Amino acid sequence: MHVSENSATAFFAISVPTLYLWAALTSGHRRTWARWPATLVCARAAIGFTLALVLIHVFTTQASTQVARIPWPLPASFAPSVRVDPVTLAMLGLISFIGLVILTFSRRYLAGDPTANDPDQHIYRRWFCATLASISSLVIANQLLWLGAAWVATSLCLHQLLTYYQQRPQALLAAHKKFLISRMADAFILVGLIVVGVHYGSFQMDRVFARVDPAAFTPGLTIATALIACAAILKCAQLPFHGWLIQVMEAPTPVSALLHAGIVNMGGFLMIRFAPLMVHAGLAQALLVIAGTTTAVIAALIMTTRVSIKVMLAWSTCAQMGFMLMECGLGLYNLALLHLLAHSFYKAYSFLSAGEMVATSAQREHTPRGAEPSPARWFVIAALAGLAILALFTIPGLGRGHPAVFSVLILALASLIGEASGSRDLLLRAGAGALAIAGLYLLWAFLSTFWVPAARVAPSKISEAGITLAFGLLFVVRAMLSTSGGARRLAWLHPHVYGGFYLDQLFTRLTLVIWPPRLPTRAPLATAPASPTRSTAHE
Repeated sequence: MHVSENSATAFFAISVPTLYLWAALTSGHRRTWARWPATLVCARAAIGFTLALVLIHVFTTQASTQVARIPWPLPASFAPSVRVDPVTLAMLGLISFIGLVILTFSRRYLAGDPTANDPDQHIYRRWFCATLASISSLVIANQLLWLGAAWVATSLCLHQLLTYYQQRPQALLAAHKKFLISRMADAFILVGLIVVGVHYGSFQMDRVFARVDPAAFTPGLTIATALIACAAILKCAQLPFHGWLIQVMEAPTPVSALLHAGIVNMGGFLMIRFAPLMVHAGLAQALLVIAGTTTAVIAALIMTTRVSIKVMLAWSTCAQMGFMLMECGLGLYNLALLHLLAHSFYKAYSFLSAGEMVATSAQREHTPRGAEPSPARWFVIAALAGLAILALFTIPGLGRGHPAVFSVLILALASLIGEASGSRDLLLRAGAGALAIAGLYLLWAFLSTFWVPAARVAPSKISEAGITLAFGLLFVVRAMLSTSGGARRLAWLHPHVYGGFYLDQLFTRLTLVIWPPRLPTRAPLATAPASPTRSTAHE
């Protein structure tokens, strides 16, 4: 990885969070330049600076990574510095584009909302722009302490958005649970970053990565990387710390879109950013694989029992974050970055169009369904999928060294084909699934030409086999539930799946006992005064 020192990019990189910060600080004023149009102008300008940064990086530099250090009177190790590489450019483009879209949507969505007690949405715009400023600062940071401060600031600003409706007890309880989990993640990442900086003698990320030596990976560094991985796991709402993500649906829909499309992905971004260090951290990778695989399988199963569109999307986010962390644990950081970008755009669209999805779902419920898939078809499909997976594990080079990932893709395609209701539907599903897998493979290869992380340490065969078995079990359960006979045999499982296997109840009880939130008191029910005369209804 070639790193160059270039101060020309610092102006454009720092301008993005600066614009959002300016919009946040001025949103409380009553003048024209502090209202909605000015906020949207700042968001559009952020996109402009991001595009300029992309053009400068592509056409004026030869290095894959540029670092700009800001003059600082203290030792150089503590000097703020900006990091610009393909990951930075992709994330800044994502944040600025989605931020503008959600802000534009919010202007109409919150207009005239009587429950918020926020005329012209001053409070909402202030904390929304502050959140965008914190995220973009996190993305461009090259100094470890700056990154840690931006990580904490992102969580604190988001908390103000989650508690936007102060009169909703469920929203406040979910935000309180998220607050506690975020403080745990903050402690983990700050301790981990400090240990890493002290170990390598610098808090500059580029210098830390240049000094990484796999042979000198001490136990202290192993624990530090494990703490950073645990911070990512908590940030991505992995089981059993997932309840807040499901329950924050009481917040405004634009906040849910920002949360699911941007902030919850920051755990995956953290792992991608620290890829040169994490590829040598065996314990951290094992934690990511175990937590990610478990969450992806269980959350995907629970999602099928949900009726609410937004709750279903929340469980989907939980599962997708698990799959992304699993990819990071396997060392597939290019694929994880592609997954992060695709998921962010999809979830932003899904939440902002949740109303249309309700109508589409209702229409689908009234559409006559085709014939139920037969057990014989499922048996044939499962046999073919099993043979393909066996070939991936036995034929060298067939799965690009990643048999588990391609096994999951095969199982997904097999499930898609198995649930087809007729021959035409079967062909359409098979064709669409094959094209999706081919497109994913091509995008993966295309991304690898622009950004290649440090040399990957091959995951163990046990990890690959465990992931395949876990998703294979999910495939079997989904296949059984799609047939009437299998659904009857698994009827005992449905209440437990619908209850989320009761994983969140224990954490909620501990939260209420250890640090109960301050919930609004309910107003007493108004009672009509007694009439001094008898009602004419009884006369």
